[in-house]
Amino acid sequence: MTPDLCSTHLRILECTGCSQPVWAEPVGPRVTLHCGYCGLDDARELSSLVAPAQTEDAYRGSRGSRRSRKVELDLTRPPEGVSKRPTIDQLRALLATERKHLAELDADADERIASEHRIVYCSAVASNAYRTTHDHLRARAVLESALETVRAPAYRALVLVRLARLAAFEDAPDLAERWIAAMPELRVAELDTDVRVARAALARSRGDRKGVIALLGTETSCVGASRTVAMALRVDALEQLGDLREARRVYRRGSRGNAFAFGAAMGAFELAPRTRKRTATVGILALGIVVLAFLAFGLALHGNPLAAIVLIVFALGGAVFVKTM
Repeated sequence: MTPDLCSTHLRILECTGCSQPVWAEPVGPRVTLHCGYCGLDDARELSSLVAPAQTEDAYRGSRGSRRSRKVELDLTRPPEGVSKRPTIDQLRALLATERKHLAELDADADERIASEHRIVYCSAVASNAYRTTHDHLRARAVLESALETVRAPAYRALVLVRLARLAAFEDAPDLAERWIAAMPELRVAELDTDVRVARAALARSRGDRKGVIALLGTETSCVGASRTVAMALRVDALEQLGDLREARRVYRRGSRGNAFAFGAAMGAFELAPRTRKRTATVGILALGIVVLAFLAFGLALHGNPLAAIVLIVFALGGAVFVKTM
């Protein structure tokens, strides 16, 4: 049996015994879970999903405190001890270790912020990896488990906004709104981009393409780990509005620096299929043109200039065709 991923009442978490997804409807602040994998019965107290009224201390420490601890919100770079391209198994092992370590720390321990950062980073990367393989259940479970583990409002906001984005892409607008409503209001650039991306994904699920572009704002205003998804959503909206030329331009700008990651994000969220197909076609044609050019060069060196000229003409014609696509 699989849970209803659109339900606004169900909580989906990871089993504390085997890390497999478990789910149940909470009664008040408490949820009782039974794992069908390892058989563990577990009762947990859930954190509040009411947005806190006071968020002054959410970013750099409590006002009036003796020290101010900056919260690292950049999820584009792995924290210390995490590789750049970890596997799912490595992420699960890191999460298990970090959760155990965090449980042993005092609430005011200096190490707590760094530990929560590693949990949020690993959970976000794991959720994206699960989403890429269309394992939507685990993609949500790892994020909800992170939400029940971290305390810093900024880190809870990072998790909540990713849950909202996930729900929006799963065509669960009510659930997405629920996660967004639980977010604390923080004036931080990375979180601002995350929220706009989540709301844009929500507008997309409702068929409001112009709303997607309006909510995303300018390209330069999007920063942090969600910038890639913001660019992908923009390409998708432009394609749906029929502006294919501008969609291709935005796709090229989004691909600069890390074309593989951008293409993976487009594919994972199933965005802009026509633009993606055209880009793949152009790539294949461009490769063919390069091969023709090398063959022409080889023929010219081996005393066959006529054949070389024919291949060069074909290559130039292909280049013109690619440019006009």
